[in-house]
Amino acid sequence: MNDTMEVKKVRVPNEFLVRFDVRGVPIGAHLVMMSYLQAGEEILEETIRLEDAVPTEWSSVAIASLLGDYAAQLSAELSAKQRELDQARAWIAQFKGGAPQPE
Repeated sequence: MNDTMEVKKVRVPNEFLVRFDVRGVPIGAHLVMMSYLQAGEEILEETIRLEDAVPTEWSSVAIASLLGDYAAQLSAELSAKQRELDQARAWIAQFKGGAPQPE
């Protein structure tokens, strides 16, 4: 049996600030990253550190990747909540003696 727990350093975006011109077109951005240590599933809060804001290109591949990853995470969370809602509706419907009603 292995009693060791994996500790890893995690680095995630914390804040993304975008500057726009007078026409509403993005012209620049700053990114603040956050790092911390994670032991298994537990975040070691005393290790949380915010890095300095770093200028970045709005159109950079790194920013697109970060935003894409975040959107994918939110989409997965939304799908999970929708499944929970569907299950709850089905459970309620069986007590009402009918099928769930569409919204």
